[in-house]
Formats: sequence, C-alpha cells, structure tokens
Amino acid sequence: MKKYQRLTCIEREDISRMIAAGASLTRIAIHINRATSTITREIHRTVVIRTCYRACYAHCRAVKKRHKVRKRKLSSNSKLRKVVLWHLARKWSPE
Repeated sequence: MKKYQRLTCIEREDISRMIAAGASLTRIAIHINRATSTITREIHRTVVIRTCYRACYAHCRAVKKRHKVRKRKLSSNSKLRKVVLWHLARKWSPE
C-alpha cells in the first residue's frame, strides 16, 4: 500500500491552473498522479465556489492546520487516564 503524502505547493498550483482552464477533477487527478477523491477533498476544504480555488491560500491553510496543537483527552482528563491505564494493565480490549 502506498504511503499517503500531503499535497505540495506545486501540486496545488497545478490544481489551481487546471481548474481555471476548466479541466475535470479526474483529469487533474491523472495529471498530478493523485486520487480523484484527494482533489475533491482539497477543493471542498478550501473554497466556496469551485472556480475560485487559490493555491497559495489553500497551502497556507493546510500548513496552519498541520501544525495545530491538538488537545488530547487522556492528557487533560486525569480520571479518564487512570481508568484507561487500569484497564490496559489488565489486558482489557479498548472495545
């Protein structure tokens, strides 16, 4: 299975140019060697109107989201942490 890699700024530029040229999502995906679903998600994630995709804005937004510090449930809730560790120590399944 191929390891997932984030879209690069250059790939986002290609997406932007091809959308402006009126290319289909499938054609864009083939051109940059990505899945059509990746292109669809990228466009839906960053634009309101499909024809207004901007690579620079999309890339800045992606970088910001990537470096966002996420609060973990177990680190912020000591009671929950104790219960989970107790169950794991007894080889209980997380299910």
